[in-house]
Amino acid sequence: MFDEEFSMAIRQLRLKKLRSLLILLGIAIGVASVVAVVSFGEGLRINAVEEIQKSRDLTLIDVSPGLKDNGLILLSESKVEELKEYGNLVCPYVKDAYVSPSGSYFDLFGVQEDYRTANELELAGGGWFESGQNQIVLGSDLWEKLEKLDGAEIGTPITAKLRLYGADGRPIDKEVSFIPTGYLKPTGSEIDNEAFMRLGYAKELSKKEYYDGALVKVESSSLVTDTRKKIEKLGLATSSAQDEIDSVNRIMNAVTLILAFFRVLPCL
Repeated sequence: MFDEEFSMAIRQLRLKKLRSLLILLGIAIGVASVVAVVSFGEGLRINAVEEIQKSRDLTLIDVSPGLKDNGLILLSESKVEELKEYGNLVCPYVKDAYVSPSGSYFDLFGVQEDYRTANELELAGGGWFESGQNQIVLGSDLWEKLEKLDGAEIGTPITAKLRLYGADGRPIDKEVSFIPTGYLKPTGSEIDNEAFMRLGYAKELSKKEYYDGALVKVESSSLVTDTRKKIEKLGLATSSAQDEIDSVNRIMNAVTLILAFFRVLPCL
């Protein structure tokens, strides 16, 4: 029975050579198209991940206030001391939003010297802030913007407004004068649009008792996952470059599947 069916199939192929050839060609083209689409999607994913790895330090963990037992856990001095058990460097910071006279918004970070070390920040011009209370260093993109729109110059005071809120909840704009001492080399990250000043003075300006966040630097990227779990047990929230990589992987996997599906559909 099988021999008869096989012989009949061979006869049909011989009688309909053109149709058989077209069917085989269609299958080959469909398979090749799917392989090409999958390879294209994988290439995009790899490029995106490599860009993140270039612009972000995979050994850094960003720690922020979190929730535990339905309560808010703030980053106090005591919490920062606890964090020192988990990393080689622990760099607390405060962050506030400012606006220049031209309407350019930017985040200003109050940091310690270790923050510069942890992020491997390099100056493109000028110098790092020293003892002066109102000295700031600008990211590369922010420097170009303020230089062009507000006439910023190294060593010349510039003004910006910080928005605070009174006891009644009403906004209060506080004008602050800064002296740019230097600007950074491009990093390819959000740092390019930020400014930095001495931590103590930044806390005085915004009247903050607690930190907005802290950077924890570990020895290698392989320690990040376990270290994050330990920090989160303190009730604090964490994030790292790996979150962006995982997000890119999920998105690109979904995009590749969708592209492959629509590429196969016409061949069915």
